[in-house]
Amino acid sequence: MDSATENAAPQAEVRAVEDNSPERGSSEAPIMVEDDEPEAEEGAANNNDSEPQGPGSGSDDPEEEAEVDGRRNDDYQVEQSRVSSQQQDPEGACPNKQCANIQQMLLERIAELERQRAEKDAAHSVEIRELKRKLRKSPEPISESDKLIKDQRAQIDEQKKTIKKQERDHLRKDNIIKQQEKDILKKSKRIEALIERLGRKPGVKNLKTRIVSL
Repeated sequence: MDSATENAAPQAEVRAVEDNSPERGSSEAPIMVEDDEPEAEEGAANNNDSEPQGPGSGSDDPEEEAEVDGRRNDDYQVEQSRVSSQQQDPEGACPNKQCANIQQMLLERIAELERQRAEKDAAHSVEIRELKRKLRKSPEPISESDKLIKDQRAQIDEQKKTIKKQERDHLRKDNIIKQQEKDILKKSKRIEALIERLGRKPGVKNLKTRIVSL
C-alpha cells in the first residue's frame, strides 16, 4: 500500500464524520468511528504472550506498530504492578523471594522448637508420674538421725503422760486428805459439843480441861 492510499483512508473517515455532524443539519445520529486499539491494549494487559495476528490485521506501519507495542508493554507493566500490590499482605508479607525464604526458615524453626518443648513436657509428665508411683509404693526410708529424733519425741511424750498421771494421783490424794480433815473437824466439833453438854451436868466439873490436859 502506497502513501497516497494511507493518507486517503483517514481523510475519508474525517469527511464521513463531518457529513453526519449536527452542524450540517443531518437528521441521523453521528456515526461513531470505532477504534480497535483499546481492545488490543486490554488484551495485551491480560495476556502478554498473545498469538500473532494474521497478515490482514493491524497496521502496516512499522513505527506505529512499535508505538502500539510499547504502549502495550507499559500497560502490562502497570497492570502487573497493580495486581502485585493488591496481592501483597498489608500486615507485612515478604515482597521478594529472599525475604520469603527467611520467613519460611523462621517458621520452620519455631515449629521445631514447639515440637521439642512438647516432647520435653511429655517426658517430664512421665517422670513425675513415675516418681509419684514410687512414693506411693515404697516410701523413702527414714535416716538414723530422724529415727533418733522420733524416739526421743516418743520418750518425751511418754514422760508427759506419766507426769500428768502423777499429777492426777496427787490431786486425788489431796482431795482425800482434805476430805479427811473435814471429817476430823466435824468429829472434833461433835466431841466439843458433847463435852459441853457433859460439863453442865452436876458432879462433872472441869471435864473439858481434864480432857485437853490428857
